Amino acid sequence: MSVVDTGASIWAQLTERSKTSLTQTGRRPDAHLYVVGPRGSGKSTLLNKYIQPDRAEAPKPTEGLEYTYIRKPAANPTDPKDLAHLWEVSGSQELSQEILNSDAVLSPEQVATAVVAVIVDLSQPAQVLQSAVTNLQLVRANLQTSYGWLEQKGSKLPEQLRLRARKYIGSSHEDKDAIQHLGISVVLVAAKEDTFRDADTEARKLMAQSLRYVAHQNGASLVYLGGLKGSVGGSQSSISQKNAASDKAALASFRSMLSHMLFVGMDKRMKLRAEPQLDPLKPLMVPFGSDRFADIGTPKGVDIAGRGSQAAVEGWLAAAARTFMTISQAPSQAVRNVLETEQDLYAEPGIDNARAELDAQWKARRQKQSPQKIAALAGSCKASVTTRQQQARRRTGSSKEQQLS
Repeated sequence: MSVVDTGASIWAQLTERSKTSLTQTGRRPDAHLYVVGPRGSGKSTLLNKYIQPDRAEAPKPTEGLEYTYIRKPAANPTDPKDLAHLWEVSGSQELSQEILNSDAVLSPEQVATAVVAVIVDLSQPAQVLQSAVTNLQLVRANLQTSYGWLEQKGSKLPEQLRLRARKYIGSSHEDKDAIQHLGISVVLVAAKEDTFRDADTEARKLMAQSLRYVAHQNGASLVYLGGLKGSVGGSQSSISQKNAASDKAALASFRSMLSHMLFVGMDKRMKLRAEPQLDPLKPLMVPFGSDRFADIGTPKGVDIAGRGSQAAVEGWLAAAARTFMTISQAPSQAVRNVLETEQDLYAEPGIDNARAELDAQWKARRQKQSPQKIAALAGSCKASVTTRQQQARRRTGSSKEQQLS
């Protein structure tokens, strides 16, 4: 594997811009995790399980930009503890997009130590791929804004972050030029895998292929997680016990992966707790760099031109829409665009009328929250970011402090 010269250390550059240098604090720069995904996808539950895997109580519904922080215990009790700020972007689709588009998220001061977890909900299979694509696009757009600001100031950090990602995957990887690196650590989490286990084989294969493709294209890891809310009832069958053990192992691997992203970073290769899992009939665990477009393949009946291209993504969206869409689910605009041609070719008046009625209901529900209210709430989230992070730094050793289990 060849070594890419990235010049001065990324961590050193970040330190120079920080108000408090490493030489003063004796610890690494703060990490910043943003957890994004649709309402009800399990973001709060996932964060709770990351911090305290044995926690049983259900989290309260969140709205806006929910904040907590954790410290990683130091090897030496007298050493400072590394700090990670954890932000959950929640609420309606409009509010989440407003927050993700704001400079409160993935700011220029955060990008060198930023991590994003994009959550999708496997209990809503028709919405999974579009949700993943949309949120990854929002993350990319926000990063581009921060990168542009840094580059205008003469900083080489954005290019160094991209070079770091390319170095991590290695010069010998056949997809090294096709992957659209974001420059930060990203993990795509397919939650509620236990609700999708009974889907037919072809559906599971297509879901796995499409999510692997989107994750690989964006330089992200992919993880399936299930059973986060625990089992229901008393005695368990041998199959249930096996699934519970598999869920626990998957969670442990995810926690190890996320801790590496937050407290070690992409400068060092991740030590895996288990081998990558690519079998679509099992919970996937695909760390960044362990997949290939050639191994992922292409969807049946769809021509995919250009590895990593937007046209290829549209092809996967079309395949997923045909497989998972049902008349009881309101399709997203992007999926409707993908299906327009097929709708014209195979018109069904009864189905088309029912679909139009659902579209009208969906639009009315989206308009209940005014743009002014959404913008105001997003603005208040932005104002709280710096204040809460400063409070977290001052609470070292307090009884309210959360430590990673």
